[in-house]
Parts: sequence; C-alpha cells; structure tokens
Amino acid sequence: MPDDVVYYRIRIGQLTARRTPSGCLSLPWNPQAEAACRTRIAHPGSGPTGPGSRPLPHAATAHGDISVQQAATRLGIPTAQVYYWIRRGYLTAYRLNAGRVAIPWNDQVETACLHRAARTVKVNSTTQTITAR
Repeated sequence: MPDDVVYYRIRIGQLTARRTPSGCLSLPWNPQAEAACRTRIAHPGSGPTGPGSRPLPHAATAHGDISVQQAATRLGIPTAQVYYWIRRGYLTAYRLNAGRVAIPWNDQVETACLHRAARTVKVNSTTQTITAR
C-alpha cells in the first residue's frame, strides 16, 4: 500500500497507530490486522483521492474553492504534486473544520498552475549506456 493510503486509513480509523518516543508511527501488527488490510487491498472501494472523492462543503464551494483532488484532476497532475505546491507556498490553501483542504480557485490561479505543471520536469527512467571510444 502507498504511504498516503496508510496515513488515510489511520486518519479515518481503519488502522490504529501510536507515536513512538522518537515521533514515528507504530502500527500494532497481528494476523487480524493483516487479514483486514489484505481484504481492503482486494476490495478497495472508493478511496481518498481521484475523481469522485468526497466533495467540499457547500460553504467552501460557494466561494469558488475546490478540493485538492479536483485541482489535480483539472491540472492533470498527481494529488501529491498539488500538496507539494501548497507546502512550498506556490498555491494558497486552507484547512476546513472537517480537516479537508480547500483551494481558493479562479481563472488566474488555474492559469498559473497550468504554467507550473507544464514546467514540471518529466523524469525518464531509462538508462543510457555510454561507451568510451
């Protein structure tokens, strides 16, 4: 399971975790926990990200705000990239009472994000063999 899925499952209470003295998360692991995780992997249902994720409350959307998932879908980039832009201060966002993140959205913000997405370096994982002559 990707890390973000594990954190999501902890946040919604499907996995229990505690903080160790060093600040790391510790998951109690036993056969029942493993079986439950394997069942969720085999039958994931709807997840926290992507089209169809829970919409923002009406109060936020009335002002033109959108969710991180909606922004990622509109821009054609991963949600992790949108969260990165928020952390770096490239994109303004705020947290709602329910813990959801809302992004104030308009044409200017969308244009700036599309330009930033176009400038994002695409990594090609192929290796090139160099021979000496």
